[in-house]
Amino acid sequence: MKRFLITVFSMGFMLSARAGFDNSAWDGLLKKNVIELKGGQASQVNYAGMQRDHAILKTYLNATSKVS
Repeated sequence: MKRFLITVFSMGFMLSARAGFDNSAWDGLLKKNVIELKGGQASQVNYAGMQRDHAILKTYLNATSKVS
């Protein structure tokens, strides 16, 4: 699961550079499930929360797969 989410994080960053692609679902997942630590020098992912939000993540990933 961790390796999968790292890959998704990377895809989100790449897609955010593309004009017109809506990353709001991904942004919402990150805001809900990632906690900043040490004044923003580190972060912690709530993997259980990401798993509970799997339907949102899957919808987002389906949308990213359609980007050429």
